[in-house]
Amino acid sequence: MFHDIDIEEIEEEFDKFVEVERDRAFQGLVEKEKLHDEELQNVVKNYLYDGRKPLNDDIVKTLQVKPKLLQRKKVVLRVLNEIIGYIEKFYDG
Repeated sequence: MFHDIDIEEIEEEFDKFVEVERDRAFQGLVEKEKLHDEELQNVVKNYLYDGRKPLNDDIVKTLQVKPKLLQRKKVVLRVLNEIIGYIEKFYDG
């Protein structure tokens, strides 16, 4: 797992590592919550651009399987929290 890294390459290697982990977490979120990856990318980009939390309708667009009306609020909140957690971990930190 460990390989020799030149001291000057530490930052570059760390950036590569973060990029791989960010992509892995993104795909994990897509699979776990059954999301459309393009719609999720749009939600993340818009959040990063304007700093506002996505609207419920934006979250619903990411869902491959639309929840029943009674479950919608719960599902949207859970997915929103997952997205915000992902963004805070990989973009705000």
